[in-house]
Parts: sequence; structure tokens; C-alpha cells
Amino acid sequence: MDNIVQVRLSDDLKKRLERISDRMEVPISTLIRMVMASFSRQPDAVRLTPNGFTVEEEERLLRSIKMTEQEVKSGKAQRFASIDEALASLAKDV
Repeated sequence: MDNIVQVRLSDDLKKRLERISDRMEVPISTLIRMVMASFSRQPDAVRLTPNGFTVEEEERLLRSIKMTEQEVKSGKAQRFASIDEALASLAKDV
């Protein structure tokens, strides 16, 4: 017998899951069952950092931050004091 599990999702998470399920061409319920089945077989495969990211996501973010910091130091990237200053710079380029 199948069981029903109800889950509350934020609008953002639901939209992201819908995009993934559309790309995979499966209903969200099937996608969730697939993830839960995978997790039940390998619970350590989904490790989250204290920041709430998977280990891979956090490593990618940290690499990106480091690369951006290097670009700022080398002069390849520009620093702005405010969002208005950044937008003005973009407007000049258009």
C-alpha cells in the first residue's frame, strides 16, 4: 500500500522543483519519490554544510568568491560603492 506524505515548500523551492521536473519530463511527485528513495539508500550522500548548502554547492561558491576577489585585486573587476554607481557604469556601456 502506498502512503501519502504532505510537505510544505516555499514558492521558490516549488518553482525550482517544477523546472527540474519539466527538464526531466517527470511529475514533481515522481521526482520527490526518486530523491527520497535515493536518500534512503545513501543518507550520507546528501551532506549539508552549516550554511545549508551541499558540500559541492559550497565548494563552487567558495571558488567563485575566491576568483572574484582575485579579479578585483588584479584590476580585472571593478568595485562600486553603491548599486546606483554600478548601474550607472552599466548604462555607460550600453
